[in-house]
Amino acid sequence: MTDTPAHTPLPLSCTHNSWERSTIYDAEGYEVCTIAISWEADEDTQEHFEALKDAKAAFIVRACNSHYQLVSALESANTLLTKAVGDIVAYRIMAGKRSSKSATAEYVEAINAIDAALSQAGGASD
Repeated sequence: MTDTPAHTPLPLSCTHNSWERSTIYDAEGYEVCTIAISWEADEDTQEHFEALKDAKAAFIVRACNSHYQLVSALESANTLLTKAVGDIVAYRIMAGKRSSKSATAEYVEAINAIDAALSQAGGASD
């Protein structure tokens, strides 16, 4: 049997080593990756590409560090929205009214979007 290793320990952090590279480290201080400045950078564009390199590194760190909180929040929202759709339909049926297709469709659209995001993120809808 092969054990599947877990991903790198969180939180990640970033060090901007120089104008040409930034390094992302895991919670144990091990290097995860290095983001290098574009090979297109020259004296005139160095500032632009350095800022882009730093922004890429910061985005990766933020995305990874917030992943589980975002998945948890989406799962909670999905649960509440799914219950709300059931409550709306049940209320309208008990009140002798037809279900409001437009309101229900908006909830269902939101639920489907959340399901898709959770699936892509490896959350509960996976």
